[in-house]
Amino acid sequence: MKFVEALKALQFKRESKFVLSGDEPFLKAQFVSAARKFHPGMTYFPFYRDSEDEAISTIGSASLFDGDRLVVLYGADRMDKAAIVEALGEFTDGIAIVVLTEDADGRTKAISNLISSGTQVECNRMRSYGDDYPRWIVAMATNAGYELRDNSESLVFSLIGPSMYALYNEMQKLFVYKGESKIILPDDVRRVVSHRFSNSAYDILDNILKRDTAATLRAFTSYSREHDSYIELSAFLGSYFEKLYRMAALRESGMPPDSIGDVVDIPKFLIRTKYLPKVALLGRAWIADCMARVVELDAGLRLHRVKRPYVERFLMTVSAPV
Repeated sequence: MKFVEALKALQFKRESKFVLSGDEPFLKAQFVSAARKFHPGMTYFPFYRDSEDEAISTIGSASLFDGDRLVVLYGADRMDKAAIVEALGEFTDGIAIVVLTEDADGRTKAISNLISSGTQVECNRMRSYGDDYPRWIVAMATNAGYELRDNSESLVFSLIGPSMYALYNEMQKLFVYKGESKIILPDDVRRVVSHRFSNSAYDILDNILKRDTAATLRAFTSYSREHDSYIELSAFLGSYFEKLYRMAALRESGMPPDSIGDVVDIPKFLIRTKYLPKVALLGRAWIADCMARVVELDAGLRLHRVKRPYVERFLMTVSAPV
């Protein structure tokens, strides 16, 4: 079940058992917070890995208190999963929320059974290279009664980056700063929002396409502060070079930009204003060469023990001016 749909099911008690999966901890925390807000009369029982026995006992037994219970199991995939599934089958007096860790592997039978014990709620990170985060920022402001103008949401994202916790906290600062004045402009963002963004894989790609080697390496240095594995970067670059190659082929076939955006799943305004001009300038042969080099990079990352210099050499090659 999608996150927003699950919130409605939670609010109106259409479901009583939820399993929060995915890699975005902010959404999981928001779901639990919403449960407490929607049902303030329920007795709240949070359990963690070190209280596994108590958690299973509490879920599997009738409440000693009057009224319903809100039971939350944090990191349930690291507990006795079979016992939790059995206990959840006996739980009838309230709402139970099972919170899986980010790296829970749904392919294993034990975790698949745990997920099947309730309504699965998808709590996944958004794409950092599209317009998902700016749209979420706009929605947050709208729900709070504010209006972002002159592309202020993109400025917020450029300063903060893809951290929903940080974005939420900085937007709350903006709301307090603006008070009764409901219009948020770029100058307001610059005065209030703290710059804390380390470069993403998208920034590395952007500088490669500009053929700016120095900027590409600076972005990679920033990226490396929070990433010690480069397999994800390799996968991202491979995926995006493939998209660029498809854009080039579709452009040559005469397909209009908006239709190309639908095919490659990139926002249409980015297709028109950024990527198609780059594709026309760089050419399909250069993109194909980069695709081949990414394949070599991915293979090399799995063989080389010292990985960072290997990635840097790759970036210097693909970003070198013609």
